[in-house]
Amino acid sequence: MFQPSNQTVQASSDAFLLHVQGLRAIAVLTVLIHHIDPSYLPGGYLGVDIFFVISGFLITSHIEKQRTQDTFTLSGFYFRRIRRIIPNQLVVIVAVLVASYILLDRESFQITAASAAYSAGVAANFYFLENSGYFAPAATTMPLLHMWSLAVEEQFYLIWPATILGLAMMNSRARSWVVVGAALGLLLVTEWMVRTNPTAAFYMTPFRIIEFGCGAVLAFWRPRFEKGASVLALAALGVLAVCLVLYSESTPFPGLMAIVPCAATTALILWGNRGLSAPLLSNSAAVAIGDRSYALYLVHWPVIVLINLTYPTLGDAGRVGVVLLVTLALTEALYRFWEK
Repeated sequence: MFQPSNQTVQASSDAFLLHVQGLRAIAVLTVLIHHIDPSYLPGGYLGVDIFFVISGFLITSHIEKQRTQDTFTLSGFYFRRIRRIIPNQLVVIVAVLVASYILLDRESFQITAASAAYSAGVAANFYFLENSGYFAPAATTMPLLHMWSLAVEEQFYLIWPATILGLAMMNSRARSWVVVGAALGLLLVTEWMVRTNPTAAFYMTPFRIIEFGCGAVLAFWRPRFEKGASVLALAALGVLAVCLVLYSESTPFPGLMAIVPCAATTALILWGNRGLSAPLLSNSAAVAIGDRSYALYLVHWPVIVLINLTYPTLGDAGRVGVVLLVTLALTEALYRFWEK
């Protein structure tokens, strides 16, 4: 999801994917703004869904390229995923445990320690499913809550390579029918789950596969749609902006409501490198933020929670200023001295 930028470079030898860094920047900044204060950007949580689409596209592109070159191995795939994701994740988990031990009361530290164990075991979404909804008041006291999305992505990685290899054994017609049928089935099941158990629908990997699948389908069928007009990318940016403003915690999600932002993200991956959208997504500032998106995502939520719990009397302006200053400093340190 919020992974190092060289994943983007390796996905293609041309400049096609440079704008994906801009999409990463949009995704992580919207999450950051939403987490600082949901009233600033009610639908900012959609940044995670933007990243799920990007991950589905990039991972599928990698696997397909290596598979067609007969260089793909499951061991190589999992080694690269572990190398990219786990070092940053573990150092943040350890840092949060140390900070929580120093700053929080005993009960809060014990809760953080339990969530850390699940996070390290690629199962954070299971822990938070049992202990707190994403929008519940208790969530604002859990400094590792954001690890749920990394767990979902890592669980997706466990099943997706074998799925692609299985699809590759079918002819194109059968593969298309299977993909379409599975997508429709999953969408209907997810919509039903949103209405019957919304917390499980939000946290659990099966109900997020449609989002990864949008990017994966694009990776399979990208050449068929590359000739779209550049105005489509601007339209997609507009649609995404509307979703970020109009969606909120009361929006039934994911399910059917996830289709619009995921479709817009898919369109931006496909056409965002042309026309007026290209400088918006591929400028140096956007790319720099995209490069740091994984580090920024990992750091921002623990900083917000621990500052809010430790300094509850800070005014809004002071709180936002301190959060941004500490988050950006720790992000840069993590990116420069550890991730790179």
